[in-house]
Amino acid sequence: MNIFRKLNLVKIFILISLLFPTVSSVMAQDQVIDSAGFSVTTQLPEKSPVVSEGELYTVINDNIPYFTDKDLTDSDPWIEFSLLDEYRRVGAANAVLTSDLMPTQVRENVSNIQPSGWQQVKYNNQYLYNRSHLIGFQLIGDGNPELNLMTGTREFNADGMIPFENFVAMTIESGLTVRYRVTPFYEAGNVLASGVFMEGFSLEDNGESLEFNIYIPNRQSGIAIDYGTGLSIEGSEITQTVTGNSAYKPTETTLYYSYNRDGSLNADEPTATQSLVSEPQTVEEPPVAATYIVNTNTGKFHYADCSSVNDMAEHNKMPMNDYDQIISMGYVPCKRCNPR
Repeated sequence: MNIFRKLNLVKIFILISLLFPTVSSVMAQDQVIDSAGFSVTTQLPEKSPVVSEGELYTVINDNIPYFTDKDLTDSDPWIEFSLLDEYRRVGAANAVLTSDLMPTQVRENVSNIQPSGWQQVKYNNQYLYNRSHLIGFQLIGDGNPELNLMTGTREFNADGMIPFENFVAMTIESGLTVRYRVTPFYEAGNVLASGVFMEGFSLEDNGESLEFNIYIPNRQSGIAIDYGTGLSIEGSEITQTVTGNSAYKPTETTLYYSYNRDGSLNADEPTATQSLVSEPQTVEEPPVAATYIVNTNTGKFHYADCSSVNDMAEHNKMPMNDYDQIISMGYVPCKRCNPR
């Protein structure tokens, strides 16, 4: 790999680390391992890690992911989602990512999907919540939207998750393969996740270009959130609802895409090679012309023929057609092309 490309990737993560240097130690529970030896979840704590006000994430386990040897020796691409539990909470999303899985199609309209904790409201004329992808759109497209979307604040999604998703996208665009996992964390019986654990590791160079293990809190500055219900108010305090729901436990998993792997969380289920596992839409569908292009880095959106689109990095482009959905996600119109 081009050494300057590698150095640029490393510099990006060093810059992120310098901006948000907090490190957290988490007392871990046992991981869930499927029948093929792949880890399904990270090592989960009893309570969410503490992230200081003003910081977007905290580093876990000295930034070393909780992947098994099997996770880091199998480089064939695959994508696996957890099934929804009885309260419709999403679980861990796992993948081995290559550039072949990156999307070519326009993003779907997913406004019909309301993840657990979805209590949408506007503050200062901006929506509080996004339908946040566990495995980012720029990496695999929408995937299975019902299993790949969680309720996340605008700050959590745009400022917390997307910079790391773009880091992963740049790494796989450079030709490397990345083992990747995002695990939502729910305290007690809450239906809104307190945050997510994100883990990544570049396989060919043993993590030299990309290695991280972080926790991103699901919060919004100036807004108090009840994680038991997803309701919110302006301010710093809100009564937390005791739901009486059972605590989240890993459910069965389903392979969305597999080049060649077996195993599932439920050992009684057919393995991936025994059952029909379709290739993801990101591979099968041809490119489709989009009306708008969202720049996930700047938070602006443009007409597809706007001259600013030519200046965007490919991994920052998100093609979309639904104006109202773009606005609801918190993106703002470009002042040059003024999309309507």
